[in-house]
Amino acid sequence: MKSRTIGVMIIGCMVAAVAFGVVTWRRVHKPVISQPWMTVFVHGSFGSLLGFLNLSDLLSDRVRGTEYQQIALKIRNDGFFYRHQPILEQGLIAFEPTLDPQKATAKKFAIYPIVKAYEIVNEKVFPEEGKNYFYAFGWSGLLSQTNRRLEAIRFYNALCAELARLRSKGIFPKVRIITHSHGGNIALNLGAVQKLLALPLTDTSAQFSSDLEENESLQDMAAVMRNLPSQEGARTRTQQEVWDYIPVDRSLVIDELIMFGSPVQAETERFCQAPIFKKVFNIYSGEDWVQRFDWVSSKRTTISKQRLMLKEGHIEKGAHVVQARIMLGRQVANDKLVINRAEDAVVSNQVYRGQEPSILDALMSGKNVFVRKSKDPTHKEMWFLMWSEDPEGYSSPLFPLPTVVMTPLIIKALDMTQNMVDADVNIDIVGTKIVAYVLQHDQDAVKGKWELDASVLTSLQQQTMKLKPSREVYGDEFNAIYRYLR
Repeated sequence: MKSRTIGVMIIGCMVAAVAFGVVTWRRVHKPVISQPWMTVFVHGSFGSLLGFLNLSDLLSDRVRGTEYQQIALKIRNDGFFYRHQPILEQGLIAFEPTLDPQKATAKKFAIYPIVKAYEIVNEKVFPEEGKNYFYAFGWSGLLSQTNRRLEAIRFYNALCAELARLRSKGIFPKVRIITHSHGGNIALNLGAVQKLLALPLTDTSAQFSSDLEENESLQDMAAVMRNLPSQEGARTRTQQEVWDYIPVDRSLVIDELIMFGSPVQAETERFCQAPIFKKVFNIYSGEDWVQRFDWVSSKRTTISKQRLMLKEGHIEKGAHVVQARIMLGRQVANDKLVINRAEDAVVSNQVYRGQEPSILDALMSGKNVFVRKSKDPTHKEMWFLMWSEDPEGYSSPLFPLPTVVMTPLIIKALDMTQNMVDADVNIDIVGTKIVAYVLQHDQDAVKGKWELDASVLTSLQQQTMKLKPSREVYGDEFNAIYRYLR
């Protein structure tokens, strides 16, 4: 009897030990479930040159009802222009990227291959990252501070609503916003929107910030918000106006804001430090003169800039705000950037040594800023598909893909130098690898790098070229605009 009891006890202990071991193993070896991402692409201004139709109204920020607004919105909704850049209709729209020609319809042509290429590169560079839910946020694209503030409110409300919908299905994504041109200022204004939700919005005499320029911008945003109804009152509205209400959700967090070629303006640059943003990347190029040429929609007399003024004390330096000048195809030897001293300064590594040069100063000195001098991406090449080789022979090694598809490679390379907040990133094809080199801004020594098999890029280039329109789109672009001017 005793021996039987002892045997049962021994067996019981063994079973318990096995069960404990299984539970412990499962806890230790439990598969990591990566958090998904909500990745949103935001385009820039649209039909900007049409602003000259109503220049005085544009300068005074009164574009509502003008001929410029009416024609720009017609062009904005013309499917022809969807063939060039990642853009969809206005609003926050979910989509599935693809390289399948049958699915990449003519109207929504560019966004599918561009974002699919981004997704493939992202999977190679960040294999541990969870599923991406892709969206495009479309806005009017008008050159107007007031309009961009209103569009930011719409964006804020649409993001909150979509996140609530996903969470109701058990999906809790991080949020990444990737922007081009003034799309970056739409995103930065999200910081102003959220700040005001904790401030006395109805008090027109309230001091919202000790910083004069930030306070002025917050006051202007508050003026826009005061004219909006409650969420309940906006439900009867149609199209984008359904999002025109005073936001109520203060919990929105943007884990990554990545801006390509965003005109840095006094009205928005300080919002890069708003609590809503966990990480902000300001990416620019020495060949992008368009970024610095907005002299109508900002009060800054020196015209829009490329760089956040970290060094001037306006914005506190911190690891959560990183700016990087992007370069393409520069030679690197012995872990140093090889500089061609005979080239113009704008393409040497000394382009921003000291204070950022004004484009006005360059023009007044007789310097032709419109002549390309390197393979570094232009304003368009950062975001648009390019179907024709550059006539000056400076075609991007990424051709026909825009720089934005290499965003994961750029971010990964910058991650290798965690304490660097002011960098130069050079992307080049070296043998069988495409390499992103990171240098301290205005210095030559490589501080970090990340490699990707060049066959990934080659495959994407080949697949994208199969989607090339039967006709050249550049010659047709003027005609597509002109028919709205007649």
